[in-house]
Amino acid sequence: MSTKECSKCGRVLPVSSYYKNSASDDGLDYTCRDCRKACSRRYYRENRKVRCQRKIIKSHGVGLIYKNFLLASQGWKCSICGKELKPNSSDACLDHDHLTGDIRGVLCRYCNGYIGKFGDNIIGISKGIMADTSNQTLVNAYGYLL
Repeated sequence: MSTKECSKCGRVLPVSSYYKNSASDDGLDYTCRDCRKACSRRYYRENRKVRCQRKIIKSHGVGLIYKNFLLASQGWKCSICGKELKPNSSDACLDHDHLTGDIRGVLCRYCNGYIGKFGDNIIGISKGIMADTSNQTLVNAYGYLL
């Protein structure tokens, strides 16, 4: 067998255009590679929130509902800079203590990376403030971490 018909698009293509599938009779997938890729792209696009939810649960042990609850309790703003954050936004990051794993709050992506750059602790932030006393983000981060 050198060709096969795709069950999705109906095109007859060479067997090299199909992924392997040990569960099928001929050892090849039922759909061609192009149709499989299109199906995967559509699935990931349509299930973005589900994937985000799984990622948060896997890394922090809490779901998207808890993240949105924290965000609402903060007035839908970043705890450090006060930037407006939308629910279920990828810009809103759960901030946690890397030593204990305790969740501290929700930060914008910028502030989350910013405190991470200074070692995610009060000493690193203090050193940053001493180096640049006019940096209001560092001052706010210091207050947040206290």
